Amino acid sequence: MNAPNLGTHTAAISIAMGAWMIAKSRLPSWARGFWKWPMGDNLSATVAKQLGLALLLVGAACLVLVDVVLRMPFHDLEFWITRIVTVLLLGGLVVYARRVTLSKRKPTD
Repeated sequence: MNAPNLGTHTAAISIAMGAWMIAKSRLPSWARGFWKWPMGDNLSATVAKQLGLALLLVGAACLVLVDVVLRMPFHDLEFWITRIVTVLLLGGLVVYARRVTLSKRKPTD
């Protein structure tokens, strides 16, 4: 599988999963054991929504990266714009790290 196809598949899965997690405000039922490892025991609605937001940002960044890979030989204005927009990936990673930090806290019940 070449890079553009992998990027578009990753984007599609990330965006769909992120939207679902934001809409449902929970992790999927299969997210147990290994799959919930970095999140700890505080699997609140806030944690699920932040993970959903992180997935949306990472999915958007994957779409932009596909455009960067396809335009690399041209070095035109769109190449530079899409290269700058890849900062979305960093934003997704920041949200992901914050979610992990929040999930390690004790729930306030």
